[in-house]
Amino acid sequence: MELLTPSEAAAVAGVHERTLRKWARAGVLTRHLGPDGRPGYTREDVAGLAAQGPAEGRTGATEGPALGRNGAGPPAEQAGQNHTKTTPVGVLFRDTAPELLAIRAQLAAVEHERDTLSSHSDFLRQQLQAREDARREELQRRDLAEAELRRLLLTAQNALQLALEQRALPAAPIQPETPKRARWWFFGRR
Repeated sequence: MELLTPSEAAAVAGVHERTLRKWARAGVLTRHLGPDGRPGYTREDVAGLAAQGPAEGRTGATEGPALGRNGAGPPAEQAGQNHTKTTPVGVLFRDTAPELLAIRAQLAAVEHERDTLSSHSDFLRQQLQAREDARREELQRRDLAEAELRRLLLTAQNALQLALEQRALPAAPIQPETPKRARWWFFGRR
């Protein structure tokens, strides 16, 4: 058994090396490993593929097995034989109509729930915004009231001080202190 290198096998088959690799992956051509561990193809396998004639579905192919597009898979005429008979679209929709209706009903329920949650969240956002606005207004009112109270206190203090200055009583005369008499029993006793 003589092993050909991929380039030699491609020359014998009249195809590109990549095509040989595709045929090997598709199972049409057997790939062997030589004693040195490199891949190769037997001359008999390559000659058998070359004898089968041009490949279908490929442009520029002169020899090789009948494979589908890109040199892999079954030929184009056999591709439909592996599949079941195709079903018309109308029959598919008729068979799946109850399932589609159930899915549409579920979708409508989910959309309704989403809309309800959206409206609730909008309502809660508005309530929160209204509370924040009321709190801000209350703080502004308190600040204004405190400022007015401070102003009134200062005014009252100033008015009281002015009134005291205008109506001030004359200061009482200062009298010198007179010495107290010494007590008679204090003297002489010790």
